[in-house]
Amino acid sequence: MLLSQSIKSFIVLLISMSIFACSINDNTEVFDENKKKQNIESATKDVDLKTLSEDISDMVDIKSTSSSGQTDKSLFNENKTRVTQGGNRFAQQKSEKMTGVPLVIIEDYKKAIAFMRHKDWQSAEKIFDNIISQQPQLSGSYVNKALIAKDRQQLPTAHDYLDKAISINELNPYAHHLKGQLLKLEGNFAKAEQSYLRALLIWPDYTEVHLSMAILLELYRGRLLESFSYYQSYLVLQPKDSQVERWLAGLKIKLKRAGLAPTPTIKLTNAEYGG
Repeated sequence: MLLSQSIKSFIVLLISMSIFACSINDNTEVFDENKKKQNIESATKDVDLKTLSEDISDMVDIKSTSSSGQTDKSLFNENKTRVTQGGNRFAQQKSEKMTGVPLVIIEDYKKAIAFMRHKDWQSAEKIFDNIISQQPQLSGSYVNKALIAKDRQQLPTAHDYLDKAISINELNPYAHHLKGQLLKLEGNFAKAEQSYLRALLIWPDYTEVHLSMAILLELYRGRLLESFSYYQSYLVLQPKDSQVERWLAGLKIKLKRAGLAPTPTIKLTNAEYGG
């Protein structure tokens, strides 16, 4: 009788230990996921400032000929795998749309970008306000003021500047990308994804948006296979980013655990698109 009770107690102990071990594993995975989120968010915090361009095409004024928000099917292959295409519809307007803009405005714009890289927001904003007063049709100044507002944690103000930029120029991919980042910060992940997709429709090889999409889909949307494709697309465009390679390696482990098999990203040339 005592032996039987001892055996039962031993079995109960083993079960309890097993449950406890599983609980530890689950908590560890949650901790690892949260830690990865923190690491990624920290690493990408200033990505906009690092990639600020002095190319004056940032200030193009062009009305979009298409009001459709639908995803361009040419951005995917027959297996619905993400591909990169090349070309930048925004930059292609540069020579036409910057005609007549005074040289002093262009030089002031570059000075403001330099101030932004050093996070001298006040000096940069003063210049952008002056540019807007003289050339209100140029969308780039509004996007950069939105970046400043974002850094100051003034998200509603940042949204207002981006809405203004997009109303002036629907083909500004920087505006759509930053809009997506704001929406992600606010927890509106579905709308953030749509903003990222709009940026990629304008500029399919916009490197930072591929990374933003990969992070969003992996950590906030739970769509691991699609995230994998965007990480791969990013690394096609930025092959020496060892940090993102580590993030991709971690995603591969998650995919393996989930029993999912990723499809390699295919790089298509313009000729294959009929271009």
